[in-house]
Amino acid sequence: LEVPPAVENDSEVPGGAIDEQGGIINKWNGPRVTNVSDFLASRHAFPVSMDDPICAVYALPEVKDMFLRVLPLDTALILWYNKSRKSARICPACRRCYLVGDTLLPHVMDQTDSRAEYLDPRNVCEKRISGICSLMCFGIASYNWPGCIGAWGSWMSEVDPQTRSIMQGDGANIADEGIGAFMKWSRDKDL
Repeated sequence: LEVPPAVENDSEVPGGAIDEQGGIINKWNGPRVTNVSDFLASRHAFPVSMDDPICAVYALPEVKDMFLRVLPLDTALILWYNKSRKSARICPACRRCYLVGDTLLPHVMDQTDSRAEYLDPRNVCEKRISGICSLMCFGIASYNWPGCIGAWGSWMSEVDPQTRSIMQGDGANIADEGIGAFMKWSRDKDL
């Protein structure tokens, strides 16, 4: 992933650390997408993985249009991006962009316990399934469905019946920019 150099805080942001036209900034603990549409049109976005049959289906314009009809723009584009690429991801909660398999820095830099979370097999699976990059971000994405932490790192078919029942409900109806729906829908292996 080609990104500008990282910076620690806003006062240290040199001209090269922000790519305003590319919709990406690299500071704190990794590159973040600031404008999804600009990012997708930039050199930073990976192309669709047409060599993968599932990615190729998700890449169809009809699928992208369906996501755009039922989710807010940015959330729909992130879901489409994550499902139409083999390994390139954007976390819908924190907007970190990365490749599946990358070693990501923890969100809270001074907590050594959180480093183990990034190696947890459930986290590795979650990155492949949805692009949600951490347990913290999964908590944000699942906020509307309290009690569904059991879905972390699992396809819907692998989720226990109680958690699946919670996820199939209406949730708490908290405005979340469609991230909760993203978390639910990304668990399905097909459309």
